[in-house]
Amino acid sequence: MLTKTALVIEVENSPAFPDYFLDMFQFQNVQKMLLRNVTSGFKTDLFDFVLYSCECVNERQLRWILPFAHKNPKSQFIILTQQISIHAYKQVTEMGNIITLQVPLGDQVIRGMINQLIADSSLVATQRFPRFITDEPVRMVVMETGLLIPSRMKNYSASGAFIEYKGMHLRVGHTLKVNLPKQEHPPTKKSLQLDGRVVWVRSGEAHSGASSGIGVQFTSLDAA
Repeated sequence: MLTKTALVIEVENSPAFPDYFLDMFQFQNVQKMLLRNVTSGFKTDLFDFVLYSCECVNERQLRWILPFAHKNPKSQFIILTQQISIHAYKQVTEMGNIITLQVPLGDQVIRGMINQLIADSSLVATQRFPRFITDEPVRMVVMETGLLIPSRMKNYSASGAFIEYKGMHLRVGHTLKVNLPKQEHPPTKKSLQLDGRVVWVRSGEAHSGASSGIGVQFTSLDAA
């Protein structure tokens, strides 16, 4: 197994990083420190991994995560979270030493990551764990018709998303502009605009009021 060292960053009065995760990795040495003691100049060169757990990764969390990871490129950051906004996910995937995993995790996912580390000694290939479950309101415009369709994004990855909607018929090949308000606190008027195209369609049953859904392949993501 791995003979690596790990630093666990904990938040005071919050649940601890799950022991089962640490046990499965069998780290050679694990140290813990509180997030409030992590200063901008703190170095993690002595640690192969930096582990952090939180309820949600959003723009607020990234204000310390991204600069910290950037200043410590030799450490691999693993973040366990229940939810991550697509805005945050876009920024995280641009960092070669951060991977986010959505909890709860199955043993198979953890073992797959351990096997990858043994083989490659890195987690740069984050595409192995790409998809996150979410439930975010979005405004979707069909470029061929100009119609605006209120929708909800149910899951996404770096390359695409599953979006539910009601009341309209879409077909494979339709091009879209999808606008998501940023999930910031306090709220802002900033948003993220995604260009994409429909690659598959799931039709809902009109008589039951069930939602239809589409698989969207992203062609660009731009902050607005």
